[in-house]
Amino acid sequence: MTSISSNVSISAFVRTSLKFDPQEAVAIVLCNEGSALATLRVDLYTGGHVAQWVEAIHGILGKVTADNAVDATVLVAYDDLGEFKGGQYNALSELLEELGAPVRRAVLVANEQIMDFNGDGTDAVAYAEVEAEAITLEDRLHGKNPINDWEAFFRSTFSTVLVFFRYHARRTTAS
Repeated sequence: MTSISSNVSISAFVRTSLKFDPQEAVAIVLCNEGSALATLRVDLYTGGHVAQWVEAIHGILGKVTADNAVDATVLVAYDDLGEFKGGQYNALSELLEELGAPVRRAVLVANEQIMDFNGDGTDAVAYAEVEAEAITLEDRLHGKNPINDWEAFFRSTFSTVLVFFRYHARRTTAS
């Protein structure tokens, strides 16, 4: 079993779970008693309507947490543009707290660097270190390259889009 405790190993876990490198997105790893239950990716919202963005995430998280006990969240923000710091992070953190899944660890991936989200950047390491992580190497040994597996990428992207459209369609018809 691979240990997932450093910022690099957390980023490698998210990359392996999603089967691609997110950009301008937040990855949410929902956990129960130290085990990962689900890894979700949501695009960062650029425009200022943070409440609507968090409401959409609430709908998705509500479906996952309805059938699964979640007691913690590991969050990885892929944020080269600096959109997530402040309002979006605070709103998402409050939502996760309300759902009983507080953010236990937050990692920032920006400008090809991985670091603590709330740190000063002195712990930053190159994102390329993800390639040497045990979880990345194990995934490659046991399967397809997660970054070059386009079939898995489209399947996971389609699932994410489908969940969003179902949620949005219900909201639109209920209004």
